Amino acid sequence: MRKRQEEAEFLEVLRALKGITKNVFYIPGNHDPAEAFPDKFPAVALKASTIRPKQSTQSDDLIPGPLWQRMQQLTGAINFHRRVVRLAPNLLMSGLGGSPPQTLYDQPDKVAHKGYPYTDQELTRMLDTLLRPKKGRPLMLLPNLPDIITVNKRSNLIQSNNEPDWQILVTHCGPAGLGTTDVNRTPHIPDTRLETGSRGFRKVLSSPEYQSPLATENSSVTPAENIDRPVNVLFNIHGHSHFSHGVSHLGRIPIINPGPLKDGRYAIATIEHVLGMSMQMEWKLVGVEFWKL
Repeated sequence: MRKRQEEAEFLEVLRALKGITKNVFYIPGNHDPAEAFPDKFPAVALKASTIRPKQSTQSDDLIPGPLWQRMQQLTGAINFHRRVVRLAPNLLMSGLGGSPPQTLYDQPDKVAHKGYPYTDQELTRMLDTLLRPKKGRPLMLLPNLPDIITVNKRSNLIQSNNEPDWQILVTHCGPAGLGTTDVNRTPHIPDTRLETGSRGFRKVLSSPEYQSPLATENSSVTPAENIDRPVNVLFNIHGHSHFSHGVSHLGRIPIINPGPLKDGRYAIATIEHVLGMSMQMEWKLVGVEFWKL
């Protein structure tokens, strides 16, 4: 009974989002069902007779596969957890759901709330895979955005060029040690300040390779060929910490927490494709607006 209620709520949220925009990409959080994580519950092969039209009003009882796959069949919404979508030439969007344990802010060994469904070490390894493709471990690319809009199927990649790739990093939890992950609702009570972010994320994103525009230094090699090179992180947008919405920075990387949509909070990020200092085109975050319904 609980599982059916969770799935009904999941479907209701996705259909509501599809009512706002037809291009819905999402990642699961730490309160979502286990079947919302594609790495935990891989897709199953579907027969043509079981494929339903998007926005179908029929029951999903007979649709095989895990929750995330059934939701895609019913709504067209794309779960891109541990996957990458190429939005435009040299512009990627990667997703990583789940959260590490929450700890007391000044006592990282003291767990206040368990993580789900990963440890911080597991999430850190997953982040490294997303940001640093290696030989034999390429980017896990989903269909291009234009193809998802039109036919929702796998297709040839958008052609790369000699310009550096930039990546919008979408995670459920953010990097530790920032205002967007710091929860301190009762500062007058000792040992109630919580760290909701990932210390592993902070370590990875703080490293020189992500804090320096390294991708522009090897501009004669295309992104597809320079496979051991990390991409530039345009910004990181995360949730998880409901009370710490706003903008922070981890060095040169903007960190954005829009706040929970269930409370009517959301954010709009504006990006532009501009000529950079290296006389190459690059993506820039030029503004962030926070709104409340």
